[in-house]
Amino acid sequence: MLQACSTDGDLLGTGDSDPQELKGITVSIMGSGLSSTRATTTTPVIGVELGRNSFVADDQLMLTTFKRTSNAIDQFSYTDKEYVYSGTAWSMATKEKLYWTDAVSMHTIAGYSLPSSDCFWATGNLSDTDTKCYYGALGGSYINGNLVLPDTVDYSAGNTTIQAQDLLLLHNAALSPEENQTAAALEMKHALSSVRVNVNVDDYSSGSSSVDYKEVTISDVIIKNQPVFYRWNQVGDSVISSTSQDDISTIAGADYSSDTKRMIKLWQASSTDDAKTGTKSESFYGLVVPQTKEYYNYYAKEGVVTVQPVQISFTVSYPNAKTGEVESHTYTTSVYGSNSSLVYFNPGKCTTIDINMNHKNEKLTTTVSFQDWQFVATPDQGELVKVTNYLSSADFTKVYTPADVEANASLDATWLHSSGNSYADEAGNDGSVTHPYLINTPDQLLTLAKMVNTDGVTFEGKYIVLNADIIMQASSDSTKVESSKSSKSAVVWPGIGTEEHTFQGTFWGANRYIHRLYGNPLFTAIGASGNVSRVQLHSISVAGDGVLANTNAGMIAGCRILGDATLTGTGSAQGAVVGTNSGDIVACYHVGNTQGVATHVGGLVGSNTGSLTGCYHTGTVTGGSVLGGIVAVSSLASDKFIYGCYYNSTLFTTGASIEGVTGYPRNTMVSSGFVTMLNTALSEKGYTDLDFEFRPANYPSLIDTY
Repeated sequence: MLQACSTDGDLLGTGDSDPQELKGITVSIMGSGLSSTRATTTTPVIGVELGRNSFVADDQLMLTTFKRTSNAIDQFSYTDKEYVYSGTAWSMATKEKLYWTDAVSMHTIAGYSLPSSDCFWATGNLSDTDTKCYYGALGGSYINGNLVLPDTVDYSAGNTTIQAQDLLLLHNAALSPEENQTAAALEMKHALSSVRVNVNVDDYSSGSSSVDYKEVTISDVIIKNQPVFYRWNQVGDSVISSTSQDDISTIAGADYSSDTKRMIKLWQASSTDDAKTGTKSESFYGLVVPQTKEYYNYYAKEGVVTVQPVQISFTVSYPNAKTGEVESHTYTTSVYGSNSSLVYFNPGKCTTIDINMNHKNEKLTTTVSFQDWQFVATPDQGELVKVTNYLSSADFTKVYTPADVEANASLDATWLHSSGNSYADEAGNDGSVTHPYLINTPDQLLTLAKMVNTDGVTFEGKYIVLNADIIMQASSDSTKVESSKSSKSAVVWPGIGTEEHTFQGTFWGANRYIHRLYGNPLFTAIGASGNVSRVQLHSISVAGDGVLANTNAGMIAGCRILGDATLTGTGSAQGAVVGTNSGDIVACYHVGNTQGVATHVGGLVGSNTGSLTGCYHTGTVTGGSVLGGIVAVSSLASDKFIYGCYYNSTLFTTGASIEGVTGYPRNTMVSSGFVTMLNTALSEKGYTDLDFEFRPANYPSLIDTY
């Protein structure tokens, strides 16, 4: 890669570009409401300024990438160019010139601003790639060239200690020169997560005077066992918690064996007293490494981290009502999010934890809420675990894959983009088990189908997470397929995979819902290396042999078919889950009727040569000449089996007897004993990460571990 040009004469013709000099940069900080100088200030919502909210003289910004987003030209692609802030403006540290490749195309610009010179910041490569990434350690510093981590990351000295750890990141893949201007207006984001803990102590004894509670102090608020290592992939403007041994070895050395978690001691910023209620309230602040829902779900799934609530300790000191001597007591509480979920720390956002303690009986209660960096309330991230989106079109020409972008540089990729020799999503995830690709929109799901079906990308060895609920129709209005009174056409889903290009990756549904599927199954063909789990799927009608897939040669686990399954495909075998199974199906169930048109129709599977374990079906099975409550026809390979599978014998009374399949009436299938039977079957076959739970008067459901 060529370096920045030192003179205009260094420019070489490129044929397809009209290079424009980058005349300078202005930089702001997202969420601060501040410009790049201290000339304008905005008072935060609660009067507390947290972290870096403006730049000061000698601050540095390292541009790690500046290039045209599509079809970058080496001559106009730059790395590691340093800018320094004078107190009023930014300028390059060296006398060089950078150039926009042209004045029209989108450019990618990425960079970082370290909070202090001794902040630990190391470079490395993403596993199995040449892609450069960066590693940091919260509270870490260089001493004699080595990483040193304190036992406690201590912010108690004030906001200056928070500023010293407040890493700022920049990533924008859609930047272009504004009309008649060649400067770049950049916006940086706080890479870490901020946390605010409000401790309220009330209900002092009736014998206490007003002086008593004013003498009460709350101190030493500590968040326990927090991860401190993090990584930036140069894609996206936030960091990812690093808990893998490979990352830690890269950061701290191969022989590093210390505990990688630390205590976080918060800064006490404000204190209030309420004479009417005798309440003492104190607020404490600090930074933590981001721990999102995805962090808990997938690090925990692989056993990398132990999933547990946030542990917070604090000390309350107050005068003894009888002796007047000050007593100190330390309390520890476990904090959960809404609906008993875990507490999430989102990058560039604030998580507020309110701890309320009744002094009289020492009863503790906690609540969690979410704000932006300056404490403006945002939707409860614990509640927003399922974001609903509508699929407006299933036209492959409306979404763009990396192959499309390579063929036409004017296009922007809809979901994944090329990153070195691999792909990355908009958040910088590389498709690894710890950083899976995220699907947040229906168009991104459609792009997955296009990449497999048209581009032949199998995704073998890659992990994909469904990160939102998706409705497979354009709106909430009924379609002509659903109602004779409607004039709206249904969106026809193309299916993921073909007989020629099967899906070979791992697709985690994360217990999200896909509603109103019409057309082909969600997956047309799942290959031998494919793995689909935890999808909840509802269909209008499927012109295929299964709602989830036509054929499965891989693994399907923990999937649920909702409502009646109407199958109108052309295959000889049909089932609510798959038409033909030669792989493994585990802990899947269908609460509804199965209606097919094939010769062989099963409640879950039409034709089976694979294994089924711990599955059940509750409805009728109609439409074929050979029917089965679970499977219509089965011819097992020597290493395959059907074990612990059940159907509703009250609703389905005919069909061939198949070993491993048993019919029970509804009153049995809604009992706790039936849950035990399913879980025993799963456990005996080694599937210990899938468990059903008892729901009185209802069929069992899988325990939600996501």
